[in-house]
Amino acid sequence: MVRGLWLAVSVALITGLGVASPARADDPEDTPPAADVVVRPDWVSASVTARASGVRVEVLSERSETTQVFVNADGTVVEETAFAPVRFRDEAGSEGWREIDTTLVAAGDGSVSRCRWI
Repeated sequence: MVRGLWLAVSVALITGLGVASPARADDPEDTPPAADVVVRPDWVSASVTARASGVRVEVLSERSETTQVFVNADGTVVEETAFAPVRFRDEAGSEGWREIDTTLVAAGDGSVSRCRWI
């Protein structure tokens, strides 16, 4: 009985997900600040959290070096893809990932170097 209920709820949540057109980078409402992003490990928990809280939730199992997938509160899905890697796997980092730091600093002799190695 309980197993059937879980299956029914899971199917209802998954089939209720639509695919939205990609978010435009120039629309600030489609791209919330990184600090406001809620992360859940899988599709089901991300969908439930998004609907219950009314906020956009990242599906951590879909994250890669170039991609992030989000479930919106209305059930639509947005995938954000970068042209080149912007993060790398690092168990010491947040959620098992760390952002690539491309910051350059000017040295006293006029040369330019990386702020950090990665």
